[in-house]
Amino acid sequence: LNETDTLTNQNIFNLKTIPPKTLIIGAGPIGLELGQALAMLGSEVTIATIDKEFAQLEDAAIRPLLKKHFDKLGITIHLQAFINRVKNNVAIFDHRVDEIITGEMKVPFDKVLIAIGRVPNIPQGLESAGIKFDNHCIMVDSQHRTSNKYVYAIGDVAQKLKFTHTADDIARQVVKRVASYGLFRVDKRKSVPKVTYTYPEVAQVGLSWSESIKKYKEDELMRIEVPFSENDRAKTDETTDGILIVIARRLNGTILGAHIIGPAAGELISIFTLAIEQRITLWKLQNIIYAYPTYSLIVKKAADQFVSRQLSSLESDVISLIKRSTPKFLAAVFWITLIYTFQHYRISHSYSYQDVLFQLLHFFTSTMWGPLVYMTLYAIRPLILFPATLLTALSGALFGFWWGILYTILGENASANFAYWIGRFFGKDLKLEDTIIGNWIEALRKNSFETVLLMRLFYVPFDLTNYGAGVVKADWKEYFFATLIGIMPGLTTFVALGAAVDLDEFQMNGLSFNAFDPKFLALSIVIFIVSLILSRMLKRWRADM
Repeated sequence: LNETDTLTNQNIFNLKTIPPKTLIIGAGPIGLELGQALAMLGSEVTIATIDKEFAQLEDAAIRPLLKKHFDKLGITIHLQAFINRVKNNVAIFDHRVDEIITGEMKVPFDKVLIAIGRVPNIPQGLESAGIKFDNHCIMVDSQHRTSNKYVYAIGDVAQKLKFTHTADDIARQVVKRVASYGLFRVDKRKSVPKVTYTYPEVAQVGLSWSESIKKYKEDELMRIEVPFSENDRAKTDETTDGILIVIARRLNGTILGAHIIGPAAGELISIFTLAIEQRITLWKLQNIIYAYPTYSLIVKKAADQFVSRQLSSLESDVISLIKRSTPKFLAAVFWITLIYTFQHYRISHSYSYQDVLFQLLHFFTSTMWGPLVYMTLYAIRPLILFPATLLTALSGALFGFWWGILYTILGENASANFAYWIGRFFGKDLKLEDTIIGNWIEALRKNSFETVLLMRLFYVPFDLTNYGAGVVKADWKEYFFATLIGIMPGLTTFVALGAAVDLDEFQMNGLSFNAFDPKFLALSIVIFIVSLILSRMLKRWRADM
């Protein structure tokens, strides 16, 4: 490409005349906005994109409406067009379908606008300041702090969404964080509205229809479409060519996403951004009084449609909800019954957990199947919430140090994974990533191995880690191996503690120094201290990384 004939979204505004023929490579927001603007100014515009669909980032109902306006201006659009070469102001594109070249297109041009993305403007001297970066961005943590803890980076150099309004938002949050000495935290999970300034405007916020189906079941969702032809302000302004799409959950009316093409789309989308952020449902939006005649009344129309459809399908939706919830309800009843039965038996017989432990001791030592029974009991222990620490120590007392470690490794891992899947079962429909702890949830899923390993080494309560990892949907393979490795220090500590106990002395005289073997007691203490030191070293290493 000749540099003088190459345009970007910055130098295009230096043009003195409108080029007779303009080729635009890329059909993102910049390509669409400037392509339509040049066509309106009289240029013959061709847009070439590798996308399979025109305006593929927009809802399927919006694409044909926008394309109709582009067609009216005579804009030529080539889809699945991959640039091959440029010769004498003629661009040659390969038309590819599934990586197979099916044809060739030649596009003459006077100017070519490159609209396929931007690279960050990385300043010089970052290495000297100890700031890590690559070809795409400056590395920042969740609070937008660089590897130099005194320096923050915001905007296109450090953000995935390269919008002016997202840079502005992060800048405001970072200023508050710095001014408050860290009291305020940067929240990067906000809903971000996106507006394409074509004619008519196109705007969206939240989830698309396909994203919503992936996240929820389709029968839990309602898709609402309201054409602008039903809005009186649009009729009086003769701008009825548009549509509002709202994606919401049935019954509760929670708004998941909104997509608009039409007049004032960029203004209307803010209503839905607020609704998603503050969890304002369609039930509440339907109760608001909107000025007449305004474009905002189309929001009330969407809410009216939701309420009408929801009331007509209320019975079937409630029945569907009950059917989905019944397995969990029955499982919960069974689980609670087991816990109640065990605790009732223990309390009615005035048994402490120590007494139950001694009963188990007698049972295990009275049968050759003791080790198998022990491992089985450990595996199903999550159903009755019997303390894992007592069972771990019991194995050392029953089977000795080495055999106790082996049996506990098998039993404890089975127990941990059983509890994980119980948590996964009850938490499968929870969308915790949408809550206030969403950042932590996503970080745990992304780094399941490291997070679970640190929780094990820091002696976070065993069952809390097990059930919690399942509920938040931590990666199971990473959870499995992190548990296998992470429980070893704690497991060895308590098995050694159990092996140090003289059970006969303990039963006769209670807990005293004479009831412990000094060798195993010392080993237990040493392993415990070493594991704490190791966990802190790992935490520091992770922070440095």
